[in-house]
Amino acid sequence: MTTNTTSIAQKLADEFEAVQRVVNCLEPPFTSHKFIQEFSHQNETLYLSFLARYQRPNGVRSVNSQIGRFLSVNSDRLGLQKTGKKNDGNFFGKNSGNERWERR
Repeated sequence: MTTNTTSIAQKLADEFEAVQRVVNCLEPPFTSHKFIQEFSHQNETLYLSFLARYQRPNGVRSVNSQIGRFLSVNSDRLGLQKTGKKNDGNFFGKNSGNERWERR
């Protein structure tokens, strides 16, 4: 359960320019994990506010999954296309499969 009625997707939409800046600075191809890592670095306060909403087991995974879903839903607007799955290090350095992205 979230502690705020504004969804993560809505906050990301409100901060779309910040999302686009991260996309633009990453060398393609990049993974959702890499995007989240760079997003959290460039937008630490916002990312921490997301984590604060999910203070429970798997909270980080829930937040990161929603960020990845935002990329997917908004891929056309962001100028991205999916290029398959890739195993790479997640937030905790554990290898897991996630989406790989290229610019259109």
